[in-house]
Amino acid sequence: MRRVAMAEDRETAEKLREFFRSQGIDAEIRESGAEFEILVPDSKAEEALLMAKSLFESTREKRNQWDGDSDDAAEGGRLWERLRGAASVLLRDIIFSFRPVTWTILAFIIISYILELTVPGYLRSMGYPDIRRGEGLEIWRLVSPAFCHLGIFHLISNAMCWCILAPYIEKSRPLWVILLLILGGAAFSNTAQYYFDSASGYGLSGVIFALSGYLFLLRRHSKEMRESVPYVVGDGIFYLGLIWIAIGYTGALDLIAGPVGNTAHLSGLVFGLICGIPEIITRKRGENTEGGAEE
Repeated sequence: MRRVAMAEDRETAEKLREFFRSQGIDAEIRESGAEFEILVPDSKAEEALLMAKSLFESTREKRNQWDGDSDDAAEGGRLWERLRGAASVLLRDIIFSFRPVTWTILAFIIISYILELTVPGYLRSMGYPDIRRGEGLEIWRLVSPAFCHLGIFHLISNAMCWCILAPYIEKSRPLWVILLLILGGAAFSNTAQYYFDSASGYGLSGVIFALSGYLFLLRRHSKEMRESVPYVVGDGIFYLGLIWIAIGYTGALDLIAGPVGNTAHLSGLVFGLICGIPEIITRKRGENTEGGAEE
């Protein structure tokens, strides 16, 4: 075994160990005086060192941009600056730290948009099944509208939001969580849009709102998530989403950007919040159990 990092306290050491394990590298903790060493197999040492360096640099950069007291975080005038900074850091993180799900969905929506422009009837074939008019219920079409976009601005805005939110979930939660938010969020928001607005919605925004709701809820109830997810991503985007939904229901956005799937946005947000509840309950039970054992 080879040492790849040192921690001043056991809690930090355990977080580092879990980080390496989440990346598929077995890690152990060994006390060394007043500090704690994180050890990995020799064959994985170089890979782990690179990961540790990337993690520490990313943490330092994020602290420089987003850390501060709550009053500073609440300054609305700096929100857009923080959001741009978040996007810049995250895009670099995506480029240098391969996230399979993030990259796959990003590639898929771009390819899908190209097919919309070049293949006649593609967009309609990917739309929500019009059951009222006798179309059969093709299960995959409950999800497929999320990957189609009505215009380049629609595509770019959703792609940017996806790149900001998705990496935080993919790198910190099990694979099934982000898959649930993608597939479940798409099906739930598309179905709500069809039945409440009598129209097939298109775009990844229902999924994006689900990611935002999930991150917001976990960040509010988990110290670990508050430390790893910046305020502007966990809270800032959530509040901006609420404002967007509220304005959307006034009809003002329809005049600027055309028909907006307000129901898909709201239902996606609700779905994300619902997905976060079981994990919060599990965490609370775990904390109570650990607390009881220590006493």
